[in-house]
Amino acid sequence: MSETKPKDYDLWPNSDHELFAKERLTTRYDDMLDHIMTELDGPLRLHANFPTADAKVYFKETGFTLASGAKRELSPLNDQIFTIAASSVDFQTQATTGATFVVTWPVTNTVGQFRKVGFTLTSAGEIEIVFSTQEATIGAIDPGVLFVDGIPLGYIDLECTDSAGKWKSDSAGTNVILNNDIHRFASSGGGGGGGAAYVEKSVNISSSTTGTLVTGISGQPDIIARFWDDTLKEWNEIGTASLNLNISPTGNSID
Repeated sequence: MSETKPKDYDLWPNSDHELFAKERLTTRYDDMLDHIMTELDGPLRLHANFPTADAKVYFKETGFTLASGAKRELSPLNDQIFTIAASSVDFQTQATTGATFVVTWPVTNTVGQFRKVGFTLTSAGEIEIVFSTQEATIGAIDPGVLFVDGIPLGYIDLECTDSAGKWKSDSAGTNVILNNDIHRFASSGGGGGGGAAYVEKSVNISSSTTGTLVTGISGQPDIIARFWDDTLKEWNEIGTASLNLNISPTGNSID
């Protein structure tokens, strides 16, 4: 990445070279975070749309390239490695895209009651969806009964919003699916680390609170912490104002 800033910071007014430094550090941070998230992604990773939630759960495609250049494939199942496109299930319309889904939607539903729904990749190369019985509390449901023979991908906590068969995720205030209610299995649906490095929260830290960074991103805290320490050392050489790192799925900034 080329830079046009003079080597002698004193040639610029302090506010100008601070702005340049922040922009450069932000770009460097974005590149590092993109690399980490790509490297830790996993085939058929369950996830909600973020930050603007909708009524769907999404599945990452299989067979994609990591940041390192290596290919990440789904684990073999009955001597087969399946190729499955990015997919989704809509819990308001019951529409699906991408993979072939095998599902029997519950026909008896009570608004305000709860279910859990599990997803398994079967030896037919299909994703089978299994709903639990409905219960008055989400804690009354054992998720272990939600899976069939194959590779279990994960499950979601749901609350019924319409007796016709519509659901939202348990903690959502509107008819959407949230990552908070998705349970991924690290050995399959989460990839390396169960997708833990994905930024699903917004975090703001200042130069005086570097340790709080690891509460926002858990996948590679050492790498990110080292980056922040290096950032502060560079900033102390050229900057006078306080420095804040804003970590967000919609974009990151240093200001």
